[in-house]
Amino acid sequence: MLDWGAYTPNDKPGKKGVQALSGGKGRGYSMARTLGSDPNQVAVEGRRTVVAWVSAAFTSQSLLQDITLGSDNQLRQTFVPELQMLRSGSPVAVGTGTPSVPTTLQFELLASVKKGSSPAGVDVLISADGKSRASVLVDFDKELVIVDATKAGNSDVRAGPLLGSTDAVTIHAYIDHSIIAVIFNNRTSLTVSVKPAAEDADGIATVGSTVSATVHKLGVRKQ
Repeated sequence: MLDWGAYTPNDKPGKKGVQALSGGKGRGYSMARTLGSDPNQVAVEGRRTVVAWVSAAFTSQSLLQDITLGSDNQLRQTFVPELQMLRSGSPVAVGTGTPSVPTTLQFELLASVKKGSSPAGVDVLISADGKSRASVLVDFDKELVIVDATKAGNSDVRAGPLLGSTDAVTIHAYIDHSIIAVIFNNRTSLTVSVKPAAEDADGIATVGSTVSATVHKLGVRKQ
């Protein structure tokens, strides 16, 4: 599965991972296609990237991701490193509880969540009054990764299975106004549409004592 943005937790008792999910909540990716370093993407080895349409308040193009196979023959996906050119300034550590402010609705998030109390992760796009926010979380008990933007204009909690390490989960996300694109453990991808409350809905804070996170502001690179 390239993207789990159309899935939500089913809240069935005792269910974990894929068994704890239900689909049918709109579309995540559509019309995905791969691009390769060689026109022959079947018989010739080389780089493979994937791009798709994302259905949100408007239809937009997804961020490019590199896709590979791990030693276990399972899919791995990462945002292409070329996106790092958009970083503006030095990374800033994210605090717990009281929101720190990136002063922009466009930023890159890098976080690590160690196994402990759950769910744990990072709240983003927090409004000045604290009422509007989106949560990027790991639920170790249900073996799910989650983007809960029900307080930021999305009608459903979106979720996918927790794959890879269950002791320390990596989160890599790009937040761009009305889109949250996140990859957990380089395995599970979620693309979720949001509606920030206002231009000042740019607060960010970690959730749980086992989380460390940094953010990069994003800007347009001058040629």
